[in-house]
Amino acid sequence: MGDNMKKGMLTVIIVWSILLIGSLIYFNRDKIFKGTNYTNLGYSEISSQKIKDLKIDAFIKDTYSKTLDKALESDKYVNDYLQEYMNIDYIDNNDFINSINDLLKKDYKSNDINSLSFILSSPYYKYEVLDSYLQYYKKNSDKKDNIVILTNIGLNNDFYTNIREIKDPDNLLVLVNKYNKLPDNYKPSNLEDFDSKYKISKHEKPMRKEAHDALIKLIDDINKEGMDLWINSTFRTKDYQNELFTNSVKRNGMEHALIYSAKPRHSEHETGLAVDLSAEKSGVIETFDKFKQYDWMKENAHKYGFIERYPKGKEWITGYAYEPWHYRYVGVEVATKIKEEGITFEEYSVKYLGYFSSTAKEQ
Repeated sequence: MGDNMKKGMLTVIIVWSILLIGSLIYFNRDKIFKGTNYTNLGYSEISSQKIKDLKIDAFIKDTYSKTLDKALESDKYVNDYLQEYMNIDYIDNNDFINSINDLLKKDYKSNDINSLSFILSSPYYKYEVLDSYLQYYKKNSDKKDNIVILTNIGLNNDFYTNIREIKDPDNLLVLVNKYNKLPDNYKPSNLEDFDSKYKISKHEKPMRKEAHDALIKLIDDINKEGMDLWINSTFRTKDYQNELFTNSVKRNGMEHALIYSAKPRHSEHETGLAVDLSAEKSGVIETFDKFKQYDWMKENAHKYGFIERYPKGKEWITGYAYEPWHYRYVGVEVATKIKEEGITFEEYSVKYLGYFSSTAKEQ
């Protein structure tokens, strides 16, 4: 056999070998490349390396799971939860992996966790009180869409429990309720009394200047429309509020008092930002919603920065009976938002002020 023929045959063998190797690589490219570099599936470089280090390739196969990807990327990955991670729908919040790890530790399965997406995906979700959300939901499944907000308000616990002392009582948007109390020595410093023509009596009835000025404008404007509006009650001292609450207990019993009156340091009147209004010079307030003045307030109070603080149908949130005469100054922008959404000041505080009650966490 000549040299040329030998060279030709060698060339053919080399070519066929290259083609054979190439075809083997081509037809097994998924196994060859994806098995060693999971970034092709979508996993991060960190996750891809961990998949190989942990030797979990056989479980992953050709499947991409964002939840697994994020778990592997973090230092929270638990190998025992591998299969569950792959079946849990990912939710983009900073504490998602911590949250599902806690749930998996409590023997929740992937389907159970996916069914709790309304909690985990809430923009107001707080990881540290996950258990409280779950407990409150078990008792109030009908309030599913608002579980996180209601728990952050503190409603998973009884009123007047785990009370927090307010650190910034001068804040115009201070939330004073049955979970939040004013400091014992607090008194607003910029109180200003009203001219006698606005009040039901000559007794001093001051409010903080912002609220005072806004209320004067409101009353002047409603007067121009032929309606009278009188100031019944404004700022109260701690001692006076205590007297009112004590007398309410004596007259009607504790259960009634807790609904219709506030314990001292838990009343908005002590902030100088709240007012009780009357449509009659006599000062009667209980029938306020029977007058056209109330209808006017419903439509216009927000334009002056006031909200109806204890509206009908929201008693279970505010903790107080319906009080159509009680208004709170919060400023025009906030009052407008509250009116547009039909929410309480508690709900607004959670949604827009980042409020998170200390009572949200079980003590």
